[in-house]
Amino acid sequence: MAFVTFVAGVGGGLRYFDFRVGSGDRAPAWGDLLTVSYVLYTVSPSGDRLDVADSTYARNQKMLIHHGNGQTILGVEEALHGMRVGGRRRVVIPPALGYTNAGLGPVPPQTMKRRALNKALNEGNGLVVIDLELVSMRPDPDDTGLYTDLTPTPAELEAIWEEARAETAAARAKAEAPPPPS
Repeated sequence: MAFVTFVAGVGGGLRYFDFRVGSGDRAPAWGDLLTVSYVLYTVSPSGDRLDVADSTYARNQKMLIHHGNGQTILGVEEALHGMRVGGRRRVVIPPALGYTNAGLGPVPPQTMKRRALNKALNEGNGLVVIDLELVSMRPDPDDTGLYTDLTPTPAELEAIWEEARAETAAARAKAEAPPPPS
């Protein structure tokens, strides 16, 4: 298995290889609801071993991700974007695509494990390694159309916002209108 280097976002340097390529007719699109399982590792300060920081397999849980909503670290988002359902991928995430902002997942649900993850990232080189499995994928039934793999032009974006404003104003007017006489 060879590593694939994928340059993404500021700093780039995401690297991954597939343990298993999944099946299915498409890869996730921004806005899809993804169910994933993972094992999250930190790299020891000496760089000679991976230490498990969290595992959905150990907790017998899966993680639901709204793909592209900004609540997951960039390296995981980019790695998932090219996967297929059933695929398993090891991803090496550089600090620039990892835990750059507080509150981004995946994070261990237990406070002590979150503290241990933070300590390991601060004491090590900031690299995160994660084994991802894309368990399922489906379009978001409540998708507002604001996620896209295509970047809209400024005019298209303004049209989207104008349509949303008009729909909101119409719904508000309908809700505030007096009931019809009976």
